[in-house]
Amino acid sequence: MNGYTPPSSQDSLFEESAVPPDPRQGICGTETEYLVLFIPEDRAPDHGSGPSPPFEVLERIIFDCLLANRKAAVSSGLKGGYFIENGGLIHFEIFLRTQEDTPILEAATPECRTPRDLLTYQRAFDEILTEISRASRAALLREGWAGRIAFGKNNRDSRGAGYGCHENYFVREEPRLRDKLLFLAAAPILTVLLVPAIVFLLLILGVVLIAAIGARAFPEMARWLRRLRERWMPNVRETLRAGYFIFMNALLLAPISLYSAILRLSAFRGFQRDLTAFLVTRQIFAGTGGLDFERGRFEIAQRPQLTTSLGEIVMFGRHKTIFDLKGLLYDPLALFRPQRKLTVTLGDSNLSDHPFLLKVGTASLVVEMVEAGVDFADLRLKRPVAAFGMISREGPWKELGMARTALGSRPAASDRLTAVAIQREYLRRAKEFFSGRPEGRTIEILELWDEALDRLADSPGRLAETLDWAAKKSILDRAILGAGWTWKNFLAWGGIFWRAEPDSLAQAESLEDLLDRARGIRGWLLRLRARRELNQGAIDPDRFEAARDLYYQTRKIDLRFHEISAEPGYQRQLESEGLLKRLTDDEEVSRATREPPPDTRARIRSYYIRLGLNPESVRANWEEVEIAGTARTIRLPDPFQFRIPPD
Repeated sequence: MNGYTPPSSQDSLFEESAVPPDPRQGICGTETEYLVLFIPEDRAPDHGSGPSPPFEVLERIIFDCLLANRKAAVSSGLKGGYFIENGGLIHFEIFLRTQEDTPILEAATPECRTPRDLLTYQRAFDEILTEISRASRAALLREGWAGRIAFGKNNRDSRGAGYGCHENYFVREEPRLRDKLLFLAAAPILTVLLVPAIVFLLLILGVVLIAAIGARAFPEMARWLRRLRERWMPNVRETLRAGYFIFMNALLLAPISLYSAILRLSAFRGFQRDLTAFLVTRQIFAGTGGLDFERGRFEIAQRPQLTTSLGEIVMFGRHKTIFDLKGLLYDPLALFRPQRKLTVTLGDSNLSDHPFLLKVGTASLVVEMVEAGVDFADLRLKRPVAAFGMISREGPWKELGMARTALGSRPAASDRLTAVAIQREYLRRAKEFFSGRPEGRTIEILELWDEALDRLADSPGRLAETLDWAAKKSILDRAILGAGWTWKNFLAWGGIFWRAEPDSLAQAESLEDLLDRARGIRGWLLRLRARRELNQGAIDPDRFEAARDLYYQTRKIDLRFHEISAEPGYQRQLESEGLLKRLTDDEEVSRATREPPPDTRARIRSYYIRLGLNPESVRANWEEVEIAGTARTIRLPDPFQFRIPPD
């Protein structure tokens, strides 16, 4: 086979897999976005940094370190990147890519049959990025940069821009006749609205075709194009790519908005009704926590601030949704199939094992219950997006307004339940539904779920042993309360510093000096906030320097808690000291960095990736593998397929 090496008989991947049947044919996976950071060697200990290498340098070094001693295949998807030998994908997100932009790297796990497997592969990608960070120091030095690359696994950067962790569940829902008719009725309108985008795409293809024909027919034109590519394209390629992406999305805005409205009425209706209250309230054990200086509070989760809708096709913008319907944009016929991918986008990016397994494990159980027709009508929320933010701000014990039933009567349980009470009711019904299930994976999830809710109610002091948001809060408590501050006074100062220009804040010698340096609308807002806090007695101007030092320290904690790097962030330090409990071990995580799950199509994808002599020998996407230099394409439409096809 062209460009391939023969498989080794010692490799277990190529032995026939004997996978025991699962009670439910489920598939789950995550797509996690990581902030890419350059940490210079001489960075100030508390804040600030120097210039960062250009994006092209960071991209090249990350991929070089990723592919060193690791088999991979070029991704044939729009965003490029590489499928690696464990069956997962790593690529950069598309964005403007100016020097001011912060790059975002996305790692998508291979398809997994169980939440426990998914946890292992999510940790495996964290470990791969840690390896890249270790190797980046020498690679950067060769490029003339002293420092290392680190990755932020949180959901908001220092400027408030959002990125996240998307969960994918393979679900079953029989399409209704009315939904099919609605889609068919809207199809002609959607087609008309798509005409401008199609025309633009045809123009681009026409220009490329004319250039190719001209280069063949006229040698001088070919030389001119070659000089143009060598001189200008390296500098403008990414700008043109981003420009095309933005302009095409502008042309698609109208049809996508209409299509989103149609899908909200027709797609995943059972899950939008009965899964939403669970997803909105599970942040009480799955949130990662964060400081919100603008509003003056500590929040349980980071995604609520960014989430503004129940379900839509998200293309651009800072605002996010609970259910992302983008998959039905690329595969509209999935609306007519009983099995399709459900994408949940309101979850935080967990570093710790317990909240991650609880997040995807409990969701998988509730998905199965919704599929089976379990009734959750009495747990529906009147305003789920608002409730999502309220729980994050006010805590697990804040009462929420429940929805009325279809007949207009109030829910049977109560119309004022807390997030803890709602989770308790989901858990109670899950215990009943799965009571006949033998001991195993389901029982583990139910026990962890029960334990987390018990600790929230009875032992909140022990939450820091397992949950991300509680562990971060405990570190912040030690920094703030240990320095003799109250949270109220600290957040009052933080609201002022948050509105100040970073350079002015670093150089100011007093609060009065800081206010004198403030300019424009931002300065007016800063002075307004400072006067209000002074009038209320929330701040003492004599403590300006101490408050500023604490502000820098807590911002560092808030961001570095989530750092994945050769020099571990605070969460990983807590784990290494035994203060945060783990469910995985290093050996199984290390194995998952190179071996695929044995019981999904990722196993077949990995088989061909491992046979390739180099990444260009194979091109892959989620549903097919193409062997370079041959006419052979291995199609993988069934995610449950795991047997290696005969050559």
